[in-house]
Amino acid sequence: MRLLLVRIVKESPSGYSIEISRSADVADGEQLVNEFLNYLLDLSLEKFLSELQGADGTDRVQTA
Repeated sequence: MRLLLVRIVKESPSGYSIEISRSADVADGEQLVNEFLNYLLDLSLEKFLSELQGADGTDRVQTA
């Protein structure tokens, strides 16, 4: 059973635009979509923060 259909509708150097459709069979579709979006947010933050750290382990973030 498919719960969500996720489709990339636009890709750019700064990110992606996605379209999410949920199955009508899902009892609480809004909660499912919200949990999926939380997952994407967590994944994107992980990727962003890992890019701030250099390959040699040095932190690229500079504090004033």
